[in-house]
Amino acid sequence: MSDAKPQETKANPVPLPAIPRVEVPPMPAIPDVEVPPFAPLAGEGPRVPEAPPIPPPPVIPESPLAPRPPLAAAPPAPAATPYVPPIPPETYPVPAAPEAYATPEPPAAYPVPEPPAPYPVPEPPA
Repeated sequence: MSDAKPQETKANPVPLPAIPRVEVPPMPAIPDVEVPPFAPLAGEGPRVPEAPPIPPPPVIPESPLAPRPPLAAAPPAPAATPYVPPIPPETYPVPAAPEAYATPEPPAAYPVPEPPAPYPVPEPPA
């Protein structure tokens, strides 16, 4: 194996060509052009027909969802009976709770099994 390193090459800058000066002539003026308005001579040109008469608007049947006039008011109820206020909530009769809603007895304690016997450790040899 050789310890030769690749030689570095220096890039020589290449001179750019000079940009030539270009003279641009001015744009020629746009000449004014007069356009005569379009007006056909009297008695010439196409005849415009008369427009047909506008038809009357169509008759739309009344919708079943259209608002209707209010119905006659119902006759007032006779006010001969005096107002009786309802009984207050404190006097409501409270029935006794059925047996199904009684507090159940707590379940029996879970039986805890006895721990297993200790693993026998052998005696070390003498």
